[in-house]
Amino acid sequence: VSIGDALGMPVETLTWQEIQNRFCYITDYMRPDGHKWFDGKEAGSWTDDTRLTIATADAIAVHGMFDMNLIAAAHIAALREGDFGWGRATKESIERLTRGVAWNISGDPDGVGNGVAMKVAPIAAYIARGSWRTLPNMVTDLVHFTQMTHRTRLAVQSAFAMTEALLSCLNSEPADFGVRQMLGFVLGASESVKRRLI
Repeated sequence: VSIGDALGMPVETLTWQEIQNRFCYITDYMRPDGHKWFDGKEAGSWTDDTRLTIATADAIAVHGMFDMNLIAAAHIAALREGDFGWGRATKESIERLTRGVAWNISGDPDGVGNGVAMKVAPIAAYIARGSWRTLPNMVTDLVHFTQMTHRTRLAVQSAFAMTEALLSCLNSEPADFGVRQMLGFVLGASESVKRRLI
């Protein structure tokens, strides 16, 4: 997560066409000179995406379970560590948690970000271990995790899609992995949760 985050940090918010026009391909860490959020950071720096992935992983690993109160506390601690280029919706939601707002209503109901998809990898690893009690519990918990910072249908769908993509990678042998099959799983997960949210 941190390697991909650091490689993509200088071009965050750019379209694929803008990236291609300016850089062709990204093959190494670059300084984010002039970036609206990351100007002045060193090449290879990572962002709030990695910091919140670590917070989520720590909350699960230290206690050996998925618990939203522990995950919320880890997010608060991460915000207090400093500026990692926090997205507006994520930062404001965690600030609400800091003021005592419950995690099930702290999320931004109007945000358009995909911050949850960027920090869901530890949850996919937890699911892949077979640690979840039942599928309905998993679905409910993943919705709660999303809504802590982003209370939108788009955020929930993107979190489920990314989780399914990661599970496809974690549960496949390299020789058997197929991109088309993975994309099918991703679209299926997104549509499945969309039906649940209607």
